[in-house]
Formats: sequence, C-alpha cells, structure tokens
Amino acid sequence: SPRVASIIDEWSLREVAVVLLVAGAGGGLLLAWVWALRRQVRARTRELTDTLGLLARSEARFRTIFESISDAILILDATSGTILQSNPRARDLFGHAAPEESGLGFADLALGMAPFTPAQALDWLDRTAQEPQQFEWMARHRDGHSFWIEVDLRRARFDDETVPRVVMAARDITGRKEAEEKLTRTIDALTHSNTDLERFAYAASHDLREPLNTVVRYAQLLSTRYRGRLDSDADDFIDFVVGAAKQMMRLVEGLLEFSRVDSVGRGFDVVRADRALDLALGYLATSIAETKAEIVRHPLPVVAANEVQLVQLFQNLIGNALKYRDRDRPLRIEISASPVGAFWRFTVADNGIGIDPSYLDHIFVIFKRLHTQSAIPGVGIGLALCKRIVERHGGEISAESRPGAGARFHFTLSVPPPPPTPTPTPTPQD
Repeated sequence: SPRVASIIDEWSLREVAVVLLVAGAGGGLLLAWVWALRRQVRARTRELTDTLGLLARSEARFRTIFESISDAILILDATSGTILQSNPRARDLFGHAAPEESGLGFADLALGMAPFTPAQALDWLDRTAQEPQQFEWMARHRDGHSFWIEVDLRRARFDDETVPRVVMAARDITGRKEAEEKLTRTIDALTHSNTDLERFAYAASHDLREPLNTVVRYAQLLSTRYRGRLDSDADDFIDFVVGAAKQMMRLVEGLLEFSRVDSVGRGFDVVRADRALDLALGYLATSIAETKAEIVRHPLPVVAANEVQLVQLFQNLIGNALKYRDRDRPLRIEISASPVGAFWRFTVADNGIGIDPSYLDHIFVIFKRLHTQSAIPGVGIGLALCKRIVERHGGEISAESRPGAGARFHFTLSVPPPPPTPTPTPTPQD
C-alpha cells in the first residue's frame, strides 16, 4: 500500500535486512528488495545531479575566462597545427572570424618569410613534446599587415582527447618591439655622438697643449725679463697673462684626461684596493704633509677594476678633501668599505668645509665649480672624472654633506667573479 511504501522508502539498508529476516520468503522479500533498490537509485541520482551541476559551473567559469582573457588563446592539433578552438581575442588579433571552422593552422598565421616560416612554426609545435616553448614571432593578419607577438606553446591533456593538443597563448608586442628598436637606434646614435665628441675633445685638447705651452713659456719669460722695468700696471698685466695661460693649460690637461677614461682597456682585473690607496697616498704625500692631514684607513677589499683608474679615483677624492679643508681645525680623512650585495661600497669622508646639500647634484658635472678661482683654485674636472670612472666600472657615486660638517663620498665597485673551477685531470688507466 502507499502507506507501506512510504515507510519502506525511509528505511535504511540495515532495516531492510531486518524485514527480510522477519518476512522470510515470498512477497515480503520481493517488496523489501524493490524498495531498497529504489532508495539506492535515488541516492545515486542525487549524486550524479550534483556532479553534473559542479561540472556545468566549472565549464561556465572556464568559458568565461577563455572568452574574456586579454591574451589570444588557440587550441591546436599538436601534429598538424590545425586550430581546433579560439577565443575572441585570438579572432581579433589575427583577423579571422572563425579560424577553427576554416581549417586554418598555426603555420598559416606565420609571416611566411624566413625565419618566420610555416616549417619553423611546425618545428616549434614538435618541440612542445619535450617542454613548453616561449618565443617572439612575426605573424600576419588576415588583411596582410605583419605584427610581433609573444608566444607560449605547451601540451595540454583533455579527458576526451583523441589527438594530442597544444594550447597557444599569444600577446601583441608590436609596440614594445618598436620602442626597443627606437631605443636601440637612439643608443647607437648617442654612442656614435659620444665617440665623436671624445675624439674631438682628445684632438682639441692634445692640439691645444703645444700653443698653450708656448704662451705660458713666453709669458713667464716676459715676466722674468721685464718685471719692474715697466710700470706696475704692466707687471699686473703680465701676471694676468701667465695666470690665465696656466689655468687654460690645466683645463686642457683635465679635458684630455677626461676624454681618455673610456679608451683604457675594456677588461677589469682583480685589484687590491689597499694597494691602489697606497699608490694614491704616495702621489699626495707632499700635500698631506703640508696640510698635516690625519689619514684613517680601514682594510679594503679586492674588486674588479682597472688599477690605474682606481688609483686616480682615490687620488681625486682625497685630493678634493685636502683642497676643501677647514683651516680652523685639523683635517681628518677616513677611507673605508663595506659589502652591499654584489658590490663593495667605498666611503671617503672628511671634516672639511662641507657642501650645501642643494648643490650636491651639480658637483659631478664637468667644469661646474662652487667656488671662484681666486678663493680655491681648480678647473672643475676632478669629481666629473671620478663619476665617469665609477660609471665605467658599472658602479654609482654619490655625496652627502652640509656646510661646516665635512663631506662623505660613496662609490660602488663590483665584487670580482669567482675563479673558474679547474677541470680535473683524468688519471691514466693501467
């Protein structure tokens, strides 16, 4: 009866087993078995319905991602390259409304000119059997124009797979490639321009040395022979000529030295910075003695550098501290270094007159001076030369200071590369 059916429908398998024992054979046994089977079918049906719902929601999410992603996605036959499925972005990128329906393949999207040929396209597909492939490729739009794409190819496994498939993700990088080419052309033009300017600076400064030497010699000769024999104005005029000629000579020599920085050998050696500092202090020994400067030095590392230029770098920075010392207190110069990643950071600190922080960006510019020639003699090349040397070595240079508190100059140089591992010599076999 319906009442009995309703009761049995709610029974568990254990309850059904009890009924079987009580009912024995006959109609009761059949009734219990039917309703137990019905209960199992309904439970299984609910499980299948839930699973199908999950699959439908998963498919909907996948479809949403596939249709809305900004990259072009193509699903290809891994053997022939035939397009099996495409998303809207792929159809827009290549200009084909339904490439999977027209029998197009990955090879048909290639530019068609070496090295972007259909054969090369199929070769890329073959390589996905070993590992995913990423490369930049020149493709052709349906209307005939070519453009750059960045491609990612990788094998995909599908449950209903009858042929191996490859998922291709592509992104238009034409703008980036054009920017790179423009940047390369600009760098090449700047390189040529800098090379020409360096050659001009070298030639001009080299050719100016001889006539300037002549002017200095004859001005000094004039001062020696005729000083006091003319009026006082003439003596002053002669001094002006001699002073200006010497200053011009220093400028020319500094410019010549500045133009030679990049002409030194391109490779760097493993250099002991302590030795380079010893040499620099030796060249400055007279000035250090005259100013009674205290030199405080800490252990310095080995670096990848050109030793001559490292000596020049120390010499200019320490010489700068000697020049801009505070006459009212003993000069103290400290040289140290500390590791910073793949670099060593050197510091040359002093307790001199200091620099206004607003001028710290200007002090490394060639011929830029913060003091008049009469106040502190110089030509404005020393720190510019330091900057050029450090940058040639792939490092950076900076300064921190304030008036009356001295200055601290920092520069970085690379840690030397590790020595190559020696190849073991094979032992002869008996």
